Amino acid sequence: MKLFLDERCLVASDLLALLSAWREIADFAKTHAPGLSLHLDRRAVEGRFLSRFNAIGPSLRQLFRPILFGSELVSNWRDETLCADVDCRLETEEEPVRDCAVCMVYESRKYLEESGILGHRASSYSGREMVAVHKLSPPESPLNVVCGTTITDFTRIARGWECLRVAYDRQSTRPPRDHETVLGHEPERFMYVRRFERNGRRKVYRELATNRFFYVDNLHFGAAAHLEVFDSNELHLGTADLAGVVDLSTLVPGRRILW
Repeated sequence: MKLFLDERCLVASDLLALLSAWREIADFAKTHAPGLSLHLDRRAVEGRFLSRFNAIGPSLRQLFRPILFGSELVSNWRDETLCADVDCRLETEEEPVRDCAVCMVYESRKYLEESGILGHRASSYSGREMVAVHKLSPPESPLNVVCGTTITDFTRIARGWECLRVAYDRQSTRPPRDHETVLGHEPERFMYVRRFERNGRRKVYRELATNRFFYVDNLHFGAAAHLEVFDSNELHLGTADLAGVVDLSTLVPGRRILW
């Protein structure tokens, strides 16, 4: 499972914001999605980029070095590039590109379905979950690849590839704490509503995209641990696993959140 970091983003004016986002994603991946590797073209951090990077100060250079120059967080792919003479075009862009992450993900996608591209908030595919890559030279059929620009996108991709690991011991004799579930892992997806449900006195979170309410069921632990899910009208929808995948078949008709 591979995500190629779009090295074209390194020319963005808000470089620190990009590097901060990539560092957050890399740290999260190391802990919660170890089966998903990040890859950056090592040639992208040579030449003029080095002068820009050296100008940001020693403490920040130390912070971002592991995601730029190859480490346990991010691997370089140039030595095994598949696309030195390949021209590709994203469906979201007019101009073709050559010898970059866009081409790399196209070639990788042929043999590894779980491969995608991760960019920057100003990328042409920002806000999308999938983008088509067209191979122009030599011409081949377009391929759809997953894409993203934020840690929320990363967790979506990791969930879809079933490599998101929630840090809760399934042998435990206590219910999970919020930080051991998706509620504590994805602050861009869930917001604490500053209220508790009555029975278990657990914090209630609202899923920003759907306005659904989630909280940890305080009566179940170990292998039976799960989240309770309610719609925007506070009616029960079902349950979810600790990674936030909802099971609507567990709906209890007439049940509401008890505040």
